[in-house]
Amino acid sequence: NPYLMGRIDSDLMYDIVMQWEWGNSERLDIYHDPETRKNSISFRSNMARLAETLINEGKAAKAKDILDLAIEKMPLDYFGYYSLLVPFVDGYYRIGEIEKARELSDKIAAKYSRRLNYFSSLDADLQYNLGEEIITEIERYRTLVEADLKHGETIELTPALNQFMESVEPFRYLYGDYEFFTGLIDVAEGYFLDGQIALAQDLSTKIIAEFDERLGLYSQISEESQLQLSSRIQRELNNFNYVVQIVKAYDSTAFGDQIEDLFNKNLNLFSAILNKEK
Repeated sequence: NPYLMGRIDSDLMYDIVMQWEWGNSERLDIYHDPETRKNSISFRSNMARLAETLINEGKAAKAKDILDLAIEKMPLDYFGYYSLLVPFVDGYYRIGEIEKARELSDKIAAKYSRRLNYFSSLDADLQYNLGEEIITEIERYRTLVEADLKHGETIELTPALNQFMESVEPFRYLYGDYEFFTGLIDVAEGYFLDGQIALAQDLSTKIIAEFDERLGLYSQISEESQLQLSSRIQRELNNFNYVVQIVKAYDSTAFGDQIEDLFNKNLNLFSAILNKEK
């Protein structure tokens, strides 16, 4: 049994997986029916788990064999379920197969981008009716982008980030500005990491404006109400400060000082309740 007490016996499972009979699954000239595609969910999940275990155990060559096998035998264009491929992108990055990781990531991103472009072409009423499906698609796309961002020091991020931003911007209204922009902190950091200071500053400004507005609303209620909401206020301040620290880490211009001053202004608004909390 390749599973021991909830863990994987990676060498045994590797031997089993490498001997699997795949039939004609990789052929591109046959019809891949829904049931066949659905079966890929468990196959990909198990292979992703095996590859991760092999990587954690320092067995990069074996991990590469499993990653390559999964991509070869369950072609992306025919099996769908793109979110299940994100661990394979991450796996390729982790073993230093940067080109394969980027190629796979770009292909998946193109699928999400095309689907979101289709949704954006629909009438507003239809978009509202499909809102849950659209948001699910965006969040799956975000998970892919986060896999790229985790390895941002070794790759060029800007093309992938630009494509993501262009694809999701039309659906900002489904989130509301606060949820939309505060969910893009990692993207702003990615722009900074890639040396795209103007893009990073622009996005950071929009993110910070949402924290500033939200904290401004909290500052207008009574001190008693603020105390009741102190955990929320503290969370807003912590997230605001997190953005400030990211900016200060990458940006030595006056912009960093300006947003730090804005944070300190907000912090001072709640000094009374924060001191009482202590």
